[in-house]
Amino acid sequence: MYSPEGEKFNRIIPDAISVTRFGKIKLTLLVVLLLSIGKQTNGQELLLQIPATSEECYLRSFLFSDEWPVLYLGEENGMPSLENCVGHCKTSTMSDLCTAVAYAEDTRKCMLLRFGFEDENIGAVSAGYQSFYVIEDCYRALELTCEVEITVGEGSARGVKSVEIRTDVPSLEQCLTVCKVFEETTLCMGVHYSFLEHTCKLMVSDAQLRSGYKIGPDESLAVLKSCVERPTEESRNHTILIELPILSESCELDVIEQARVGGVESVSLHEGVESLSACVTLCKLLESQACVGVHYAHWSEICNLIAREENNHGLYYPVGENEIFAFIKTCRTSKLNACFIYSTLLYSVSA
Repeated sequence: MYSPEGEKFNRIIPDAISVTRFGKIKLTLLVVLLLSIGKQTNGQELLLQIPATSEECYLRSFLFSDEWPVLYLGEENGMPSLENCVGHCKTSTMSDLCTAVAYAEDTRKCMLLRFGFEDENIGAVSAGYQSFYVIEDCYRALELTCEVEITVGEGSARGVKSVEIRTDVPSLEQCLTVCKVFEETTLCMGVHYSFLEHTCKLMVSDAQLRSGYKIGPDESLAVLKSCVERPTEESRNHTILIELPILSESCELDVIEQARVGGVESVSLHEGVESLSACVTLCKLLESQACVGVHYAHWSEICNLIAREENNHGLYYPVGENEIFAFIKTCRTSKLNACFIYSTLLYSVSA
């Protein structure tokens, strides 16, 4: 696409990229995507982090009244927070319709709504809720690892031109991030960045240009070659062994330490489950529901039984802090004392 010319490179450029004269490197870019849903002028605004979608969303609260029409879409129990409720709105089968939610903290109920549509029965179904929240702007931070072809120092390149200039851009990485954000609208394929002036020029290809595009001694031309999405957290998955006294078994669990898990869904929710062992036992007992794992919260004693969901359209299952998500790997007969097992069963039946 371009051919560097000239060999002058006799000063240290104040940037980590200065060690590279010409070649390919990998950079991490944090691209923020804005999803605008339409704003309302009234109501109280709040900003929430939504783990289920890795977004920050602005919500605006309203009281249920005839002045603000909403359509009832459905209701879920056992929702631990408003953030989880919003995440459910944005990842459920109703995600194309859901634009608002109502959340009752005392009952942990989450109601999915569509704002702007009349529902004559909304008064009855909203009796347990004080207000509802319209989802407005959502910002998603997408972390990309990009391969970049780079030239640093004086030279020239052919077949490229500048289409837009940004000032006060502090680093080459941020300049490339701007290019990636506006890739579709500007056809940006790379940047021309000045380390001294902190200017960022967005570049496009133009095969008709025969003259060389000049690069100064304290400047860089960087071309984006390929980018892949990188998880926001490194996976810290591990395996644990857990005893199931009721079933006289011990099971090996693959614990997934991530904020969201793809390709799964909750098939049933159980409250008052006192331990992870009891949660896994429920999964084993309900094999007819194709349970392959559990999502357990110690602090709320809520146990979600998990099944595989192959057609989830890229949606992710959210896992909160201090919660455990684990797949059941293998189980075998436990060597626990038979009398202890009998006592446990007897206690469970009498309770």
